[in-house]
Amino acid sequence: MEKKILDFLRRYFIVAVALTLVISTGFTVYAEYTKSTRAKRVVAAYSSPGRRFSSNWMLSNESTYPFKSIYLSVEEKEKLDGGEPITINNANNAVTVSNYPQGNPTWFYNRDITYDLTGQLITFDSSGNEAAYTGSATVIVGDVAVSGSPTTITSDKTLTGGVKSDDVYHLVLPGAMFTEHFFLKLEATPKNSASDLPTKLGVYIDVTEKPVILHSGWTATLTDDASTQEKLDNLYGFNYLVSGSGNGTVKLTWDSTKITISKIFLSNKGLSETTVDNMSSIVISVTTGNSYSIQFYRNTEYTTPLTANDIAIQCVFTESEPSGGE
Repeated sequence: MEKKILDFLRRYFIVAVALTLVISTGFTVYAEYTKSTRAKRVVAAYSSPGRRFSSNWMLSNESTYPFKSIYLSVEEKEKLDGGEPITINNANNAVTVSNYPQGNPTWFYNRDITYDLTGQLITFDSSGNEAAYTGSATVIVGDVAVSGSPTTITSDKTLTGGVKSDDVYHLVLPGAMFTEHFFLKLEATPKNSASDLPTKLGVYIDVTEKPVILHSGWTATLTDDASTQEKLDNLYGFNYLVSGSGNGTVKLTWDSTKITISKIFLSNKGLSETTVDNMSSIVISVTTGNSYSIQFYRNTEYTTPLTANDIAIQCVFTESEPSGGE
């Protein structure tokens, strides 16, 4: 009898141990699978190039840095035509460096980003190759004078991780940029060895004359090259020039599920964005002689490749009533 009881206990002890191993192994595999899936999701969330180290004007493709034009006012152009030297010192002429995708400040990078910002004044030869500017003019970036020699504007600057973080570099431009036809090249280089950050951001900035418009009306024109789908796919930001003649208001409307407007522009201009049925709009008071450079960005929640229609901005100008009687 005692032997039968021992055999019974021994047999079921072995089964219980086997079941315990199976259950334990099952939980171990499940835990490892869950952790692996989560890791893949985290990597995917950080994988978009340039998204979490970004700029309002600089982009991450070194071979196709964008060109950003600063437009002369009518008064500034008249002074230059008269041989009077000028300095262009407008609060809106500022380059930002951020730790989040432009237009989506809540999606900030979780770690500190240390970077260098460098600048140089350059010209382009007839073949489109860069050459150092050899004149005496300088451009002030932040509080640093940039010349034709490569210049370090800031070194080991840190964008604090875990919160929205921005650095803003105000530009003071000489009128000689227009008369001597040279450019300011800016590059921001992260020093973190992280595969989810771009290797470099950059932009070419020049000073130019506003387009001449011979009729009353305003338009919103994309100044970036999106002439092919490939070029459009390489753009993360979209620079629009709103220009024209006539006094009144301009209403800009766009599909907010596809693109978003720069919050910095809205803040600087004291404007409010209105959204109805996924179509967002702003209203700007305009006068002849003024123009507006406005940045739009891809909506990070929209993952389908954008088309030209997706980034189109509707521009409606309403002219003011003439003051006084006839």
